[in-house]
Amino acid sequence: MEIGGTGSHAPWNMPTEPKFDTELIEIYARYVKLHHAPIWQIGSRDRQVLIPEGVWNLYWDQSQSWTGPATITIPATLDTLPLFIREGATVIH
Repeated sequence: MEIGGTGSHAPWNMPTEPKFDTELIEIYARYVKLHHAPIWQIGSRDRQVLIPEGVWNLYWDQSQSWTGPATITIPATLDTLPLFIREGATVIH
């Protein structure tokens, strides 16, 4: 199966445009302390991310923070997964 006309193939029928239940995401987001935003589109250079209610910091650079609910646009780089931590959460490395 060719994806997006780029000649790349996947071993399963992977959607290039995932569908999300925003109400379910909002309920889940009330309890989660870690939020990630995988890159779904081939060739993407940026990614819109729904930031749940509360204050969220970028895992890789804690000086960057956003207050939700909000939708932000972040760069989509190959070497860094967009990963956010709710302010006040403890993450053990």
